[in-house]
Amino acid sequence: MKTQLLEALMLLTAMNLSIAQMTASDDVNPDLKQLHQELMTKTTERGMASANTGTVTDAGAQSFAVRFSTLLAKEDFSSTAGAALRIGMCADIAQRLVPALKDNAPSQSAEALGAIKQFLAKVTANIDDGWVFSMGRANIGPPTGVPNAAAGINPDAISDPQLRKEYIARIEAERAKQRKNNQQTTLRNAREKVLWAAAGLISSDPKSPWTREEVVKHFGADAKTKAALEEQLRKSGRAE
Repeated sequence: MKTQLLEALMLLTAMNLSIAQMTASDDVNPDLKQLHQELMTKTTERGMASANTGTVTDAGAQSFAVRFSTLLAKEDFSSTAGAALRIGMCADIAQRLVPALKDNAPSQSAEALGAIKQFLAKVTANIDDGWVFSMGRANIGPPTGVPNAAAGINPDAISDPQLRKEYIARIEAERAKQRKNNQQTTLRNAREKVLWAAAGLISSDPKSPWTREEVVKHFGADAKTKAALEEQLRKSGRAE
């Protein structure tokens, strides 16, 4: 139970980053920041993002989607510095493009649908199915042999070059582990939030172009994404 609570906390922390935190990062493409900012803050206009609903009207969706697709092609979702920020921003954008599809057949929203599917494919490709959350540590203890040294000591305070090198390696390993934690929890939640939005396209209206079969066809492009989509359909009461 303790491990599950820690995982939940990590997941929540990774995906609930403020816009201020996101836009302050030097590890995020300025063009991605700009697109994200437009979608998050513009007031409701034809073709603009809605500050109230967080959606994009059809007139603007295709333009946003083209820009988003171009940026996605350059984005790195691996566990590098700033990955959780980049993935979180892209998830926000993809999620806000989904509702613009609602009144149009897939063939009429090719750009928006294509960008969303591109995002989902990139997310799934970077999810490590063998990853297990490992609790991070704020401070790392120095190697045995460092006299009177507490955890978190500045490496420069260690005079022995070999011990200092070993200590720096431990610190870097911990940082890499925490980046992996952030990346993997963010990837999973990113996929979940976009697929939840996709499940919301399904309508009981017989004239709606988005039947359950159409949603599964377009958003469940590979086995892993399809399984994740089926889970969101189940949670939303749209399971078969």
